[in-house]
Amino acid sequence: MSGVYVLKTKDGYRVAYSESYNDLFGAYIDRTMNYAVNVSTLKKMFGDAKYFDNEKDALDEAKKIAYIIPETDDGIMIIGNYKNVTYSELSDGNKDS
Repeated sequence: MSGVYVLKTKDGYRVAYSESYNDLFGAYIDRTMNYAVNVSTLKKMFGDAKYFDNEKDALDEAKKIAYIIPETDDGIMIIGNYKNVTYSELSDGNKDS
């Protein structure tokens, strides 16, 4: 799946176009009621992504990217499942939700 993805974490928002969304999530974790993150895909998608402090600025950036790449499967999608952990915790594999 391709799209412009906005990753919402405890420390802000990251925005990126990607064709790797299907590879981002692993197994469902009952205790957290969330999906484990494939760390290598997370870093591939958001490692060099622009960072924003607020949702408005992140969505403005997502719209700019979507204007350049108008044909996507998902359009603009907010990934808000990880709002209680930092990006560093996710990308280090220390937290699963």
